[in-house]
Amino acid sequence: MFLISFGYASVVGRWGTIPGGIVFLVAVCVWFVWFCLLILLVVTWTPGSHVWMRRSACFFGAVLASFIAGSNVDRAGRLVRTHEIQKAVDAGLYRDCQRLLRNWPENKELIEFDASEFAKLPESIKMLKPVYLENDNIDNTNLPPNVGICKNGFGGFYMGIRVFRSDQDASVFATNTIGKCERIAPGVYYWWHPTS
Repeated sequence: MFLISFGYASVVGRWGTIPGGIVFLVAVCVWFVWFCLLILLVVTWTPGSHVWMRRSACFFGAVLASFIAGSNVDRAGRLVRTHEIQKAVDAGLYRDCQRLLRNWPENKELIEFDASEFAKLPESIKMLKPVYLENDNIDNTNLPPNVGICKNGFGGFYMGIRVFRSDQDASVFATNTIGKCERIAPGVYYWWHPTS
């Protein structure tokens, strides 16, 4: 139950969403109950020289195995997220974002979901179900132009995809901002920013 809950939490929370955090807490509670039951079993066993050592080794082995299995299951969310982005890339995400950059609404940093431009977005962007789109270059000309496809924007761009003209632009952006990134395709990056 712990591994299923933890894997599900990883997939649901792949974009840092609150429901994923709630399922993660459920998984931790299930693991804690399992851990307490193991302790109870070890404590109630009658100590005997070889039997006690074997049972203790089994206990610690089970706990270690749960950590190893949990860390592998945690990768499920990253795999699903990468697959989502790759599907959008295959549908023409890079090309569509370059066209959007050339035709970006004047003096507008954000394209929010209720804007008329949002409804006209190409399918490759829509399939990622963004909260909003941003171009930091409008307010900060030191940053290279990019389409920031925000997937979790509580308090600002927290998690999403950034599409740059080139990998060199992505490197410049990374050195001038804080956060982490993972390259998915040329010019296309999964991006995470700490928000205030």
